[in-house]
Amino acid sequence: MVEFAIAAPILFLMIFGIMEGGWLYYNQNQITDAAREGARYAAVHGTLAEDVSDADVSTYVVSASDVKTDIVSHLSIPDASNIVVTVTRPDGDMVPGHRVKVKVTLLYHPLIGYAFGSAAITLSSSSTSIIYY
Repeated sequence: MVEFAIAAPILFLMIFGIMEGGWLYYNQNQITDAAREGARYAAVHGTLAEDVSDADVSTYVVSASDVKTDIVSHLSIPDASNIVVTVTRPDGDMVPGHRVKVKVTLLYHPLIGYAFGSAAITLSSSSTSIIYY
């Protein structure tokens, strides 16, 4: 009985630590996949796909809200609607052959943090893709 009282806190700490680490890794993996999916979505919604006039080619960018809507439908984390999506054009426009970069950020709240009040961790990932259409 005394041995269990000494070993139990260490055992539970290890179990909850493994659970928390796995949940953190899962969320980071989901955010990385979301950035990749967002870049794919943006890559096929370039100026040719959206029938943008020649005058608007230099200012057109696929909206971050459209990319976020597509991303959220693929995510399987509880607070998926709280992600922040930014879409940038490293080459200056959205014509085929140029690049588009999507960055996804999530404020991750640890599971153990709900019991002990720990701070949130910012998870982010970005993906760059070549525009096809």
